[in-house]
Formats: sequence, structure tokens, C-alpha cells
Amino acid sequence: MNLEMRDLDLTERLRISALIIVLVGIWLMLSPFVLSYNHLHASTWNAIAVAWVTMFIAGLRITGAGSEGWLSWLNALIGLYLIASPWIWGDADNLTLVVNNAVCGLFIVGMAAWAALSTPTLTSRA
Repeated sequence: MNLEMRDLDLTERLRISALIIVLVGIWLMLSPFVLSYNHLHASTWNAIAVAWVTMFIAGLRITGAGSEGWLSWLNALIGLYLIASPWIWGDADNLTLVVNNAVCGLFIVGMAAWAALSTPTLTSRA
């Protein structure tokens, strides 16, 4: 496979992973209201903040930071934080919130790791 084809594959992977992260982010912003846990103010604002940050980072990856794999690893860490956040904010007794954050967090971690692992390392770019 030539270099041009590999770059195209990277671009497509970044677009796909960013699109999925953006869709998850939109759901994260809506989910406290759709799933009726918006009375948990800290977790509601947490979901909105995580959504904006992960969507922003995903946008950076496809608009100019395509070679910066560490941004995707940062998104993966944020996804892990999202999974743990119901316990951090003391709302783990709400099963809907826990399941929603776990599923969304796993999607973010999976897509971010896929994008990061698809990014050539500094040594392979030489």
C-alpha cells in the first residue's frame, strides 16, 4: 500500500471516529432530559461538558491535527472518566445514568482508541 492510500485510510478513519464521537456527544447533551435524570444537576452538567470537550477534540483531529494521536488518547481518557463519573459525582444509585454513561463512555473510548491506533507514530513517518 502506498503512502497516499495510507493517508486516505487515516483520513477516513478519523472522519468515521469523529462522526461517531459527535453523535455520542449530541446524545450525551440530550440524554439527561430524554432519560429524565436532569434533576441530578452535577451529572447533567458533567454530561454536557464531556460532550462539548470530546466533540471539540474530535473536530480538531479532522480539521488539522490529524497527525496528533495524543488528542485521541485524551478523548479515550475522557471516555473512561465518563464511565466513572456517576460514582465521582455521587449519582451511581441512578441505574439509567450509570448505563448511559457506561455505553457512551465505551463508544468514546473505542472510537478514540481506534483513531489513535490508526495514527502513524513519529518513527513510522520518517
